[in-house]
Amino acid sequence: MTVPLNNDQFITAVFKEDAPFAHVTSFPDDPSNIANGEHARCWAGNWFSKRPPTPNTNQYFTISTFNPDGSGSARRQKQNFLRTRCIVLDDVREKLSIDEARKLPQPSWILETSKDSEQWGYILTEPCHEMSRVDNLLDGLVNSGLSPTGKDPGMKGVTRYVRLPEGVNTKANKLVNGQPFKCRMLEWEPDRTVTMEQLAEHFHIDLDAPRHRARDGESAADVPDHPLLHTEHIHIKSQLGQGRFDITCPWVGEHTDAADNGSAIFTNKDGSMGFKCHHGACEKRTGKDLMLWMDEQEPGFRDRYGKWKMWELKAQQSDTPEMSFIEGPATPSPWGRILGMAANGKSAEMRCKMLNDKYILKDLAILGQWTVFYAGPNTGKTLMTLWLLSESISAGEINGNDVVFANCDDNYKGGVEKLELAERVGFNMLLPAENGFRSDDLIALMRTSVTSGETTGKVIVLDTLKKFTDLMDKKACTEFGKIAREFVSSGGSIVALAHVNKHLDAEGKSIYAGTADIRDDADCAFVLEHLGKEQSFDGKTTHTVEFQRSKSRGDVADAVAFQYTEKKGAGYQALIDSVRRIGDEEAKSAKEAELRAKQQENDFEVIEAIRTAIENNQYSKGEIEKFAMDMAGLPRKQVRAVLDRYTGRLWELSRGNNNKYLYSLIVAPKLKIMSFV
Repeated sequence: MTVPLNNDQFITAVFKEDAPFAHVTSFPDDPSNIANGEHARCWAGNWFSKRPPTPNTNQYFTISTFNPDGSGSARRQKQNFLRTRCIVLDDVREKLSIDEARKLPQPSWILETSKDSEQWGYILTEPCHEMSRVDNLLDGLVNSGLSPTGKDPGMKGVTRYVRLPEGVNTKANKLVNGQPFKCRMLEWEPDRTVTMEQLAEHFHIDLDAPRHRARDGESAADVPDHPLLHTEHIHIKSQLGQGRFDITCPWVGEHTDAADNGSAIFTNKDGSMGFKCHHGACEKRTGKDLMLWMDEQEPGFRDRYGKWKMWELKAQQSDTPEMSFIEGPATPSPWGRILGMAANGKSAEMRCKMLNDKYILKDLAILGQWTVFYAGPNTGKTLMTLWLLSESISAGEINGNDVVFANCDDNYKGGVEKLELAERVGFNMLLPAENGFRSDDLIALMRTSVTSGETTGKVIVLDTLKKFTDLMDKKACTEFGKIAREFVSSGGSIVALAHVNKHLDAEGKSIYAGTADIRDDADCAFVLEHLGKEQSFDGKTTHTVEFQRSKSRGDVADAVAFQYTEKKGAGYQALIDSVRRIGDEEAKSAKEAELRAKQQENDFEVIEAIRTAIENNQYSKGEIEKFAMDMAGLPRKQVRAVLDRYTGRLWELSRGNNNKYLYSLIVAPKLKIMSFV
């Protein structure tokens, strides 16, 4: 019998007032076979209130809650531990017998997580605020046989993830008829709670036993030249945090199903290191085992590491120059360390990775560069970027699967219309709050993707840039620039859309908004100027816009012009379909027409005075000038200039009696009305 229960009801019952801050995660990947570089995305997680699990995925929650980190973000780390709300046994029936499980009090819930495999959970009557007591209980239960093999590091620790009732199990060996197993709540008694003491009683577990604090990364620090980071024998998949790295375990072949996950190395400020693997086969392995393994792969490694560590310690204790492990022998001065960081000798390797100059947006943005488009509101910067992307993807210049468009400057309707376009063309679109997307997460993942080596050929469009950094804050812009530079230097490409200032420069051109740091740090920058618009009798408005180059590194155009046509009610696809490139002459004509229109707008008062004069039978230049001066109080010089400026456009000049020059209005032709009677 299945008990109907959703995640919200479950989390609220287990975590009570902490429910909004329960740490959860969800992902569709096979948990036992997550691709390299994807572990952080899958396991990082967030608060339940901020990013609830996605339907039809593996869904997990952590048995404890945690304080936010220094930036106010959710982090599932021991140093942020707040309290534990429940204790959970896994693999009951499948690997752990019912008889063993029943040595504990009756559980608060029983969740079937795969065929004939259950998760038994025990809600604590009072949450436990002491991590050492929780660790002692979990260690004691494992040592007492309440784990399938008697050594289950996955069951240990306050950061443990267990499954949620609405999730599915996508492990390849757990599929049923080729489909993920749907988790089922078999028993649900949230009022049946237990104390830590009741769980420890049967097995005589000492909850208050002193613990040896294992060094598993709590004191980790970034040490860029640490020897472990510069050997071909350790495969670093991604950086998990300061001094913490996700790696492929050297003993991955001994893991269940050879699962390549759950292994990490740690570098510490004093030069020491640590190793941790959460698989049972590696439970007792430490940094010492890793060092012995490294010495087998690379004879002499331990000796060189020892010398490097000695120099590292001396450098921290005095002004003694440090030694660069990468360079080999000790360097007697800081200058030697500088030389040790030189890239000499890597040109061939780097050339292999170098991207050929290739447009991702024709004539405007080059693959492997960071390009910024500045434009005023309603100029068409998003429209033009989407059209240019569609053009490049349709022509096979770029792969749509490699393109991510972060649309963070739209309303709901606009987001849906542009998502439909992305689906038709074949590129990826991110929308705020959809599938847990947050702009802050994207920037962090961009940096992580650099470490994992996934950036080559990838294109990210940020619309708009102010959603990803504070353009008025030099420090924030500088930090964003560092991440952007890392991303493009690793083979990625960025196109960022940004706004212009409300005020124009002395030449009447747009000025980029914010500090100069973004423009200065980017490879290429364009300002999208609105050259003019033309309205037709059928309700259409044709806009002419031009990308004008402000900065470049590479063979991009000085200027590229386009036209697009708006018609009320026509829809976004019609707007996209209306976009077309135009040549220099058309762009020049549009500019001139816009200048004429602005001039005519400025001359409106004088034009109306001249029209009125002619309509009142004042035909000669002298009569018109006198009439306008008397009626509107306009100076003769201004009236004469406007009279000459619009001759042949608004009025015409002809010779009358006695060879006198006379003015008459040019009447617009009337539309011919067709009769269908």
